Amino acid sequence: MIRNSLLLLLTFFYTFILDAQQAEFYGPFSNWTNLKKNYNARGDGRSDDTKAIQLALDELGENGHSPVLFIPNGTYRITAALMMKSKKGIAIYGEDPLRTIIKWDGAANEKMFYLNGVSYSEYGRITWDGNKKALAAYAHEWDGKVKYANSGSQHLDEVFKDVSVGIKSGINMDAEMSIRRCRFYNCNSTAISLQGSNALDWWIWDCYFENCNVGVANNFPAFGAGNFQVYRCVFNRSVYSDISLGNSNFFSFRDNISFNSNSFLKASQFSNTSPLTIQNNTIINDSDKVMMDLFTKGNLLVIGNRFITPDGAKNFVVRNVNNFKGSTPDITLINNTFSANDKLIEYGGGRVTETGTLAGQIKMFRPDIKPAPFAMAVSYSITEIQDTVSAITLQNIINKASSLKKKTILHFQAGNYQLTNSITVPGASPLILTGDGLRSVIGWKRQFDTTATALLQVNAPAQCLFRNMWIQGNGKTDGILVKDDDKTGNLIYGNQLMVFNGINTNLSVKSFSNTAIRFENFQHNYCWKGTSVNIEGSGGANNSLIKIFGGESAGNDNSYSVTKGARLLIYDSWYEGAGKQFISLKGNGEFYLNGAKIAVAGQSPEPFIKIDSFSGKAVIAQAIYNCPKKKIYYNNNLTNASFLTIGTLSWTDSTNSFYDMQDKQNKFSMHNNRFNTGKGSYPLPNIGNNDPAFVSSMLTPVINTSVVVEKAGNKKSSMLVFDHVMIDGSKNNLKIEKQ
Repeated sequence: MIRNSLLLLLTFFYTFILDAQQAEFYGPFSNWTNLKKNYNARGDGRSDDTKAIQLALDELGENGHSPVLFIPNGTYRITAALMMKSKKGIAIYGEDPLRTIIKWDGAANEKMFYLNGVSYSEYGRITWDGNKKALAAYAHEWDGKVKYANSGSQHLDEVFKDVSVGIKSGINMDAEMSIRRCRFYNCNSTAISLQGSNALDWWIWDCYFENCNVGVANNFPAFGAGNFQVYRCVFNRSVYSDISLGNSNFFSFRDNISFNSNSFLKASQFSNTSPLTIQNNTIINDSDKVMMDLFTKGNLLVIGNRFITPDGAKNFVVRNVNNFKGSTPDITLINNTFSANDKLIEYGGGRVTETGTLAGQIKMFRPDIKPAPFAMAVSYSITEIQDTVSAITLQNIINKASSLKKKTILHFQAGNYQLTNSITVPGASPLILTGDGLRSVIGWKRQFDTTATALLQVNAPAQCLFRNMWIQGNGKTDGILVKDDDKTGNLIYGNQLMVFNGINTNLSVKSFSNTAIRFENFQHNYCWKGTSVNIEGSGGANNSLIKIFGGESAGNDNSYSVTKGARLLIYDSWYEGAGKQFISLKGNGEFYLNGAKIAVAGQSPEPFIKIDSFSGKAVIAQAIYNCPKKKIYYNNNLTNASFLTIGTLSWTDSTNSFYDMQDKQNKFSMHNNRFNTGKGSYPLPNIGNNDPAFVSSMLTPVINTSVVVEKAGNKKSSMLVFDHVMIDGSKNNLKIEKQ
């Protein structure tokens, strides 16, 4: 059993490293603004480049100016804060993450770069050197007055060093932020700091933190708020804690590595509890420290973690004790491994469900402690495309590039591409279709009705990449139709894919048994009439497990459906809206939701979760419910359903009348759920089948599913990627079907 655990850990870490090596950087392109050439910035480390950079930022994306700013290698000395406001869909890239440096030489405790109302944008490949004086490198702080809340942006391949705070939010709307492959050194307050209750859905992937006071927090440097998820990161010697929580929400920390930090997780005492998922982390400390000090946070789902700490220590490895008020949150522990023999977990009186704990495993593997590689700058053949191109000419360009059977970049310069014919990307075409931020808009011309199925169609094996573009079906067609041959080794992947205003669906997936389909930081909003995410299986026994890791949704009539044996697993997604419900499950399939906030404000008396005439499994774990006067309804009238809700926190009802369970077979479990009064939370009674074996069996796909990377099987397999792409206003925004 120990040997199997070690093999699993080795596999997880090896795959994690391989993934970061796959990332590529495309650019600079001929139409991008060059800071040195166009604005005479010096970048010599001596000259003051503040005015040159500020002018470039002022003109970025304005009429006659590219929405992309390229900064060549050099050290750019700045003496005053840079500012940018009311911009959408812009991008700023350095030439090399380690050799493009912006260095602070102004007054102490000032911000280097203040962004007010800058949304759906991208920043990457720059070192921000605070010179041990700057307060913050990036301050995403919308003031609530100018256009555009700070939303839908991402940071890639950046370095933050010798600054108090690397990236911070303000107190207003600074949400849906993706941070990938960034490195933080010597941040003496907090590397990533959330400071507002609407600083929501920050997804932090593959980052490296070394010698920072705190890695990620919503209570440093001042008491703040907001929620975040941390995946596949490495924390090296954090002074106070890798992760620190103050204000409450739901949080998940998965597949991280902590090495000799003072603590992996500290949760301050606060009246409201927070559902937490702590999964597949490797936590190493060679001294006598409490690695997770949880106080009032919870309920807790702790799965598959590895704690490598001294034996015979004075302190407990995990401390789950409430020193504030109310009752101690409940904790569910599954398959955790400790090198120590004793003083593993200190319980404070809450309910405990524990299975599969291994102690005394002194030979656990220690992974390498190093950053994930940055995206590599690559050089492929480039075809420049402008928005004057016709659909016929564009199709000819794609066909010609496809016939070469080698990686080719089709660069869609910023503009409004209005097409009157459907465009097809042939199978086995290793094409890179990339735009200039979200200023490259490809849409169906509104005046033209059509019988075409989709604006863009990708045929099997799908081997292309879409990046930094906005696709608009304009109500006439589907946005992108993917035809896949469903072979073992196929992979369809999306990062920061945003699908909005779909008429029938935002995402439709049909009939897959072998293709791996996975989305990270997935946003799907405003499907008012249909089902936002509709997953239909093959009808047989074997169906692909469709995965969504990190996301948000809003304003959907029905957010998810699974039919014909479909299987859908979602980690860490926020929903809010005025619709009548969150989800209605009918037919047959499997639905797993682990980590969520569900806020349905509509006045309809419909249950916000309705499971009726359904066969299969449904699990909701570690979720917050904020749905006034609404219920969860479960009716096992077909006798083939099973339902688990575990570790949830309700803000609407203090009794189990919140749950309407109709199941004579007793194939359901309301396990370790709580009610929040605003002055603490209290346990709801467990009802149904609360046998640990039943609970664990229902959670099996969650237990077995890590956020480590999946890779395409071979050169002939599909490898289709969507990276920072918006698809909007189509009949079905993204439809994926078996060919």
